[in-house]
Amino acid sequence: MRHLVAIALLLTSVRPVAAEDMDSANFWLPRCQKLLNALEDRAITGPANEFGQGVCLGMIISVEAVSGVCAPLNATKQQGTRVVVAYIQARPARMHESFLKLALEAMKAAWPCPK
Repeated sequence: MRHLVAIALLLTSVRPVAAEDMDSANFWLPRCQKLLNALEDRAITGPANEFGQGVCLGMIISVEAVSGVCAPLNATKQQGTRVVVAYIQARPARMHESFLKLALEAMKAAWPCPK
């Protein structure tokens, strides 16, 4: 009987693990924050983080390049990353949304094109 109770408790306490939404700001913001720290410190924090940081940087550079954002010609990778990270951090209720969508909004807000 004790075994049945233990099994019942175990089964009711186990929850299926939800897959992370790899498109969301929830997923990418921590990696981009590590990238920003690395850019400011001029050192990558370790091999376990390098891939995520590199993907973050690639997404930010790509959004800037293909979106029609009017970033200053002398804008650095660090500035672009800071713009995106600060924008997303200021909108915690939107963390479930697409990182790329929020990155585009961030850059358009920071660097609007003249009309």
